[in-house]
Amino acid sequence: MKKLNGLLLLLFVITISKGYSQIGFTAYRNWAIGINSSTSKKVSVDVKFFLNNALKSTPTELNLMYNLAPKTYHRISFGLGLNFTPLRGYDEINFFAVPILLEFYPLQKFKQLSLALEFAPVFLDSDNAAIRYMAGLRYTFSPLSVKGKKDGGTMQGEKN
Repeated sequence: MKKLNGLLLLLFVITISKGYSQIGFTAYRNWAIGINSSTSKKVSVDVKFFLNNALKSTPTELNLMYNLAPKTYHRISFGLGLNFTPLRGYDEINFFAVPILLEFYPLQKFKQLSLALEFAPVFLDSDNAAIRYMAGLRYTFSPLSVKGKKDGGTMQGEKN
């Protein structure tokens, strides 16, 4: 299992270092924080830390997300994820997740700030499944690419 944890960490570091300059930070209402790579790319990585536990028991979730083209007020992403507790030392995998993320841009002049709503079916084992809901605020550290338009611009890849 330690090899799997190391592999997952290596995958994340390689993905981030492959030219992803647009890092985002999300604070969720249920004591979770998330760090994501560039959502302007078709595929991004999202890592969540659930901080309502002792450090040794802190669950971590690694998601590979597919990002649909952004619209004026929202973006939809979906993916596959693995929730695990790397420091626990036994039974590290908690569940598999299929997150669906709805990201809303309430301030059109400041799209670095967004509202993130995530719904995720989680599969605990062959007999148990649940649906998790998380809401939070996301801040993207580098500005989104903007094409010059009279109406203030559109996000890169945006369809009108």
